[in-house]
Amino acid sequence: ALAVSDLVLGSRLKGVVWVPSLADTARFQAETGFRREEPLDLYYEVYGLAAAEEFRTELTLHRGKKAALTLGFVEHGAQPVTRSSRTVSLMSLKPGRYTLEVRVIRANGESVSASRAIDVVSGKQ
Repeated sequence: ALAVSDLVLGSRLKGVVWVPSLADTARFQAETGFRREEPLDLYYEVYGLAAAEEFRTELTLHRGKKAALTLGFVEHGAQPVTRSSRTVSLMSLKPGRYTLEVRVIRANGESVSASRAIDVVSGKQ
């Protein structure tokens, strides 16, 4: 069955990185506040795809019911786990509370999603 992991967020500027290894360690920061001036690093895993299966990922930052930022990517599956790492600029967003949603969509329309609340802040924390 198609599934997506929890979203792991961080900032390389704060020393939070994902380094692919056999142990597959992803370091994360426990806070939910991210400076709009710093890139946001996102890591997630997708399960249930065939090797080389094409799928689409939509990344959306919602503020209330409105989509404030939407990005899309075409990716290819790996077995047994497809690992994805993205860097997202928050500069176009106003400070406030957002929901980050990652939706994975197969060619046949089947989809799954994961989301996480974040606070976008301006200036130094």
